[in-house]
Amino acid sequence: MRAAGAALLLAAASAAAGAEVERLDVRRDAAGVYRVELDARLRAAPAEVRAMILDPAHWPRVMPWLVELEQVGAPRPGVRRMRTVLRGCVLFFCRRLRHVMDFRTPDPWTVEAHTVREGSDFRHGRTRWRILPDGTGTRLRMESELEPAFWVPPLIGPWVLRMKLRGMAE
Repeated sequence: MRAAGAALLLAAASAAAGAEVERLDVRRDAAGVYRVELDARLRAAPAEVRAMILDPAHWPRVMPWLVELEQVGAPRPGVRRMRTVLRGCVLFFCRRLRHVMDFRTPDPWTVEAHTVREGSDFRHGRTRWRILPDGTGTRLRMESELEPAFWVPPLIGPWVLRMKLRGMAE
């Protein structure tokens, strides 16, 4: 499974800025919810990392599996809704994944994204990025949970997600 939207934006930002992954934990619980925690140091200023996450113009450059990207409005003040379509394959299993997310910034150095179930191939999802100054670079902490609305092989899903995230960040 190619993980969807919000979780991979972290990896995309990491890849674009050059990252040293200090911790990457990917789990799948009994209900099929994926949980990802990542702590990375990036060779980019906090403002650059924030822009990479928030500005969709950067996404296609760092996420080659992104086939569609559209801002679909602002459901309320301070929230921006984005619709993405991703294409990914694991072995011979290929799929297009639709993911609609609401992005908000509760403070200048925190970004949150919540999955909108309608129009998404995910039942639930939320991601939180903390962007922290770290010397001449940035420490990026991400916590994400994502529940696909489709079947993912339980033994393969976490492994593939971990490998994709680590590979992008390195």
